Amino acid sequence: MVAPIVRWPFAWIFLKPLPPQLITYLFLLALVVYDFWSLGKIDRTTLWASIFLIVIQMTGVPLAQIVPWHAFAG
Repeated sequence: MVAPIVRWPFAWIFLKPLPPQLITYLFLLALVVYDFWSLGKIDRTTLWASIFLIVIQMTGVPLAQIVPWHAFAG
């Protein structure tokens, strides 16, 4: 989700240094609100997929800069 958000042609995104991950989390928040509105609770799939997305986004950059990853990718 970060790559398409970074490519948005809206100038207001780049006025303040708002990380694209936060915009992705807004989509997750909208999904949680919809779950509460339609089901009265957070769906199990929404919960686990949201946790997975947040963990992947938070660990991707630090893991991409360690030497074993560079050795594997090279």
